[in-house]
Amino acid sequence: MNRYIRPHTRAIYWRTGAVFLTLLTLVHLSYVHHDSSAAASEYISQLGLKESWNAWSPAVESWRTGMEMLDGGDSDQMVLEGDESEWCSEAEYLDGAWVTREEEVTLDNIRRIYKFTPSGQLKCQAKNDRGNPSHDDPDFSARILETAQYEWRPNSGCRKHEFDKWNFAKYCLRSRGGCSIVGDSLADQIYSVIQSSVIDSKDNLFVLHPSIERIYNITINKNHPMAQRLAQDAGVTPDRLDRPFFNYWREHHLIHREELDAVLSGSPGYEPWTGGSSLAENGWIWDRSWWFERWNWLLDQVVELGPRASDGEVPKEENSVISFSTGPHWTTVELWPKEWHRTDTTDDLLKGFKGAADTVIKNVTAVSKEHKVLSWWRSAVAAHPECQQYDEPENNRTTHHSSRNPGAKAFNWNQFPVYDNYVANKLAYEPSTSRQPQNDGSEMKFMNLWPLSVTRPDAHLKPTTDCMHYCSPGAPSEWLGFMWHSMVLHGENDDYDEPRTDEFW
Repeated sequence: MNRYIRPHTRAIYWRTGAVFLTLLTLVHLSYVHHDSSAAASEYISQLGLKESWNAWSPAVESWRTGMEMLDGGDSDQMVLEGDESEWCSEAEYLDGAWVTREEEVTLDNIRRIYKFTPSGQLKCQAKNDRGNPSHDDPDFSARILETAQYEWRPNSGCRKHEFDKWNFAKYCLRSRGGCSIVGDSLADQIYSVIQSSVIDSKDNLFVLHPSIERIYNITINKNHPMAQRLAQDAGVTPDRLDRPFFNYWREHHLIHREELDAVLSGSPGYEPWTGGSSLAENGWIWDRSWWFERWNWLLDQVVELGPRASDGEVPKEENSVISFSTGPHWTTVELWPKEWHRTDTTDDLLKGFKGAADTVIKNVTAVSKEHKVLSWWRSAVAAHPECQQYDEPENNRTTHHSSRNPGAKAFNWNQFPVYDNYVANKLAYEPSTSRQPQNDGSEMKFMNLWPLSVTRPDAHLKPTTDCMHYCSPGAPSEWLGFMWHSMVLHGENDDYDEPRTDEFW
């Protein structure tokens, strides 16, 4: 069967309920002799099943039409058009709005709704709280039930591929490099949602490995009773479980010291980092690119695929997924000597950002010519000056500027759209309108998270002191959802919407 016919289509055509099959059997002779639904209806009336027929006759007609499609002509294409149109294209996904969830979010169900484990952290401080309460303090998540009541819903009514840790692990295990995120604290928000969705202190199937270099890998515990089941569902050999399926590299500028010195060369007051102390001055500017070194090592490994448990078919190797973002830390505070007091370095910092983006895109493009890679440059997410003024989403908002004081400035937040425009133009970004799987992973793409963040000025973590980071779960969960949806659209396999089949999940 065509790989584009998703599991729910198979369910419609091949796993119909017993009542439906009974009705099909009863009307079969009538259709054979008269080939008309009217004759079938009369025949059913004589059997005393008129009420059931009225309820099921549209489905019978649909079934007959579907069978005719499959029996002749370009049947796969006809089924494809009827089914795949339900999945959101990238453009449709982004054309949406925040709406109140149908199920009210409470402290009793928030983890189920957002698929957080019992260990997953809830983060959302009270509007008037200027302190730093501990995670077990109620003030740490005081506003969570206000901000978590909303979900992103595409206006067209198309369907989203819903993130699920089991299917996410399957996808990433099928690639050599797994799935990776590189960036700063805004990237950390997406990583935190993944961590809260898979890491459970009371169940260690998924294991987190942090390091002093701020590298965070997640692996599968081979000794867990569900590990073999996961490997079988993914169709990978047990040795694949020895390597991470997910990686997060926390790097503020994405490039190492030598590269940084090259892109900022000639900027007034800038002093080269190369040859300086490794951590004494700045713990975020490394003398090597950890992500590039470790990622290349992972890509050189082999992933062996075998029959998966669900249907005995051998899955295809997936692209190794990696995405990048940077922006908030392009400041003189981090990059220039402490004694430098020049106030306007906007142009120099923009030059540095462009050089960093060019370097990353060039390096990833070169790697993509030798390996199966799916890469994105993630846009910035909006930071809203004076965010304490907002109480709910603003779906018509396109700018991050304060409603109360449009001229208000904070840090380098006004540069975020400038940075995004540069990369979007460089990558010739245009939201895709295709609803079909797109296995075109050779060139880096631009992932636009701006619409899913600029419309949530109400959802920041600490409104009195931090209007850049967001409450979680909530908006960051939707960013991960969009990333997952995009991964599935570009996926090589079609089993990432299958429901969880074990009570353990």
